Amino acid sequence: MKSGDKNEMKHFWRSLRFVFLALIFCSCHNGNYSIKGWVKSIEWGKDGYNAVIENKEGRQINASISRINMGMRYKKIEVGELVTVYGDSMHFGNEISITATKIKY
Repeated sequence: MKSGDKNEMKHFWRSLRFVFLALIFCSCHNGNYSIKGWVKSIEWGKDGYNAVIENKEGRQINASISRINMGMRYKKIEVGELVTVYGDSMHFGNEISITATKIKY
């Protein structure tokens, strides 16, 4: 491989890394995302649980609710309850996941 080819490859990988990081940061909302809806399902885990919340338009959001992220605000919710979940969100195509920091009934 020639010296010029190596420099072009380095530039390509640096550019690709920049684009990748930009996509990650642009697809997250830090602390200001919320969803109000009905709890459709709950899967229990080691430090909390994951809940599927469905809003009035029928959109489903995955909510990760853990003792570590919520601390003293940690609450258990039940299937069928109407709740509002606040926290950081991640968007993967049409799917949205929220890491809960606050829950209101």
